[in-house]
Amino acid sequence: MPLKGYVPSKEHRKKLNQANKGKFLSEETKRKISKILMGHTVSEKTRFKISIANKGKHRSEETRKKISEAKRNPSEEYRNKLRKANKGKSLSEETKRKMSESHKGKYHTQESRKKISEAKRNPSEETRRKLSKVNKGRHRSVESKGKISEAQKGKHHSEKTKRKMSEMSRGRQFSEETRKKLSKANMGKHFCTEETKRKMSESHRGKKNFHYGKHPSKETIKKMLMRRIPSSLEEKFQGIIDKYNLPYRYVGNGKFFIENLNPDFININNEKIAIEVYARYYKLRNNKTVEKWKEERDKIFAKYGWKIIYFNEIEVNEKNILNKLP
Repeated sequence: MPLKGYVPSKEHRKKLNQANKGKFLSEETKRKISKILMGHTVSEKTRFKISIANKGKHRSEETRKKISEAKRNPSEEYRNKLRKANKGKSLSEETKRKMSESHKGKYHTQESRKKISEAKRNPSEETRRKLSKVNKGRHRSVESKGKISEAQKGKHHSEKTKRKMSEMSRGRQFSEETRKKLSKANMGKHFCTEETKRKMSESHRGKKNFHYGKHPSKETIKKMLMRRIPSSLEEKFQGIIDKYNLPYRYVGNGKFFIENLNPDFININNEKIAIEVYARYYKLRNNKTVEKWKEERDKIFAKYGWKIIYFNEIEVNEKNILNKLP
């Protein structure tokens, strides 16, 4: 046992380091050390001594690189150990406060921020694969969801943040493969109870709707629709008109307007016939009745000699389409 206050010389430390190179503690020894140190806290006096002893010391570039690499890419075994060790543990309020205090006044440099932002915005394929593997099969408990919801209540994104989010999402389109995966993953899931659906419907109806009384310009609507992909109902309708070679073309992405209104399909044989394919639930959410929505739409189209044929989610089938279309 070393004498109290004894500080080994640089040469002695080098010899000890050389002698222990390649040696590893057994699991049993590690467990024993862990047991001995459990609950042990370093006094303020000792911390001060360690701080004084380390002042002016700098790690070599090589050592820094090794530490950075180890933190960035920890082994799977090490990760599993950490998960196992921290399972079920939660930080006390005092610990959280101390952590918060220790980080106060610290800021990342502009360069660091740029690197972090870039890494988050464009994660490598390897990182994505690892994240996917780690999160596979994981589901948040109802309690966790409730806590997250409670924590976010009353919070609002700043205009700057909204603009950044908008810019990041602009032009982004899911691949066909991703769409299929999302569709398969959500099949059979019911995200909202009937009561929640009813509340959502009520909160968006009439004057409560954010867009109530607002009339976006034709150019604005066109920009909004340019990124729009056909809905499942429109795809189904498209499949039927393709199968029977019917003279109609999809224009629901902002390719054709009558005043500020954009129909889903139009006739391509110079006949003034437009088609609207809709789900009644969504029309009722934003309008008093489906009939009222149709009436307002018919009135505007009729001014220019156009006729609209409507198909709701039940009517989009081969028999109805072949019977109703001229």
